[in-house]
Amino acid sequence: ALTTAMSRPSSPRSPSLKADLVDNIMWSTSQEPHFGESVWAGYVELAAWGDAGAIRRFSRQIRRFGNHGPTQGRILAAHYVPVLKARRPPLERAFFDTVEVLLSKGTYLLEEPLRGLDRLLSEAAPDIAIDCLSLLRAAFGLPLSYRRCLRLSRLLPSAVLGMPAGRRPHLNRALIRLVRTDIRYGESFIEGLGKGLDRLDETAISAFIDTALTSPERSRPAPEPFLSLDTREARQRCEQLQVAVPLEAIRHRLERALRARTGRTVRVKPLSALGGAGNTGPCTDGGAIYLPDEIGHLPSYSENARLYLSLVKAESGTLEFETYGFDIDRALAACSSAAMPPAASKRSAGSDLET
Repeated sequence: ALTTAMSRPSSPRSPSLKADLVDNIMWSTSQEPHFGESVWAGYVELAAWGDAGAIRRFSRQIRRFGNHGPTQGRILAAHYVPVLKARRPPLERAFFDTVEVLLSKGTYLLEEPLRGLDRLLSEAAPDIAIDCLSLLRAAFGLPLSYRRCLRLSRLLPSAVLGMPAGRRPHLNRALIRLVRTDIRYGESFIEGLGKGLDRLDETAISAFIDTALTSPERSRPAPEPFLSLDTREARQRCEQLQVAVPLEAIRHRLERALRARTGRTVRVKPLSALGGAGNTGPCTDGGAIYLPDEIGHLPSYSENARLYLSLVKAESGTLEFETYGFDIDRALAACSSAAMPPAASKRSAGSDLET
């Protein structure tokens, strides 16, 4: 595979680079077979990509970390390639700064956080990856017990990956703010994300955290249960601040409205259930109506909820009149291919009203 990759027209041709590549594979394999396999796989991918500078940086860092042990070298070889392929110098700097912080706690911390980073980069989200690395540095730069480090190494990447893609930037910044204040607040916030905090926009999430941390002491709630939405006060505050409406929160109400309108049971499903079939707006297949997974275009929760109802009414018409299968493009194509009567000859003289 490596020979094939190096034989491609785009692969580097430098004899010294190829010799260095072979030398590093042999050296890493002599240290530990799995280390050698990771280095070999990294070179295959980079050679196919064809960036000589990236291959040289990969070789240099493999030697640097591999000299501290094959485990460090193997992990770096496995996770450094996606960073190189992103071609973002700030990301590369943040990557190594974070690796150094993780190593200050122990090699055991490297694998899980870097696996989460790989997933973010596979989604072509280098800016979010940089933010995630900032979060890791903020957390693991604190004095933490071994057990808490182990728990956070899984919890933090999972939390970032679980955030709605469109809200990851501001939710991640909010999490960094809380971690820097108190790691326990960050852990509580992650718990609250799964209960509704992930639906808040940037202004709302900032206001929610301000309520927990900066309200006058007399009226300030206990931060941890508030941030995890474990109190009635916290849930009420979250609802007050929420603007976007998730489909699941209103789905049963929409299905009841459909039954009253059409006289039959019609399921309401998210557009994501279509699996990226090219639909960008509401549609129906005759048995279900597909709507956006979430609506947050309007300035209030109630307005966005009414927009869902309006979309359902519009789509229900195609069910009532059984026009959901009508394809305007096919109809136009059929009309254009049908034989048309010859057009009336154009009159050269005045109008029909003239005598």
